[in-house]
Amino acid sequence: MKKKPYSTATREVRNAEIHPKFIKYLKEYAGLYKLGDLEKDIQHCFISTNQKKGFLGGLKTNHTVVCFTTEFLFWGIMYDNKESGIGAANWTEISEIRDWETSEMSALVEAHGVEILCFMYQASRRSRSFIALDQSTAGQRCRELLKERITGKK
Repeated sequence: MKKKPYSTATREVRNAEIHPKFIKYLKEYAGLYKLGDLEKDIQHCFISTNQKKGFLGGLKTNHTVVCFTTEFLFWGIMYDNKESGIGAANWTEISEIRDWETSEMSALVEAHGVEILCFMYQASRRSRSFIALDQSTAGQRCRELLKERITGKK
């Protein structure tokens, strides 16, 4: 039986609306790798608010943030009360994207979004990452933009 871990609501946001923790990590990342002012280079940004029931019935919330720059895709899950982080991949180092709903893992977990296969920036091996996106207009727009940048087609 499939497990539904959480509900997701995706929206496209302007730079001023990006989660503050994500901006903090983006600035640290840019400084660490001498990438310049990445904040000024953000072309598109999407935030998915993910909620799941906690052990005692309360709601736990985190935010998946996805930002496009000229050279990089940045993404991360921001938690309010615990350490978070971001991942990055150069667009040319992302070799595959597929809808989560068609992946092998979708048989185990009912979720919506995309899975990417890439070399994380400054890493020597490939990794898979899940990016939560709902099926709204904003979620579909993010999927289309990702597919266009990664494969060259919608």
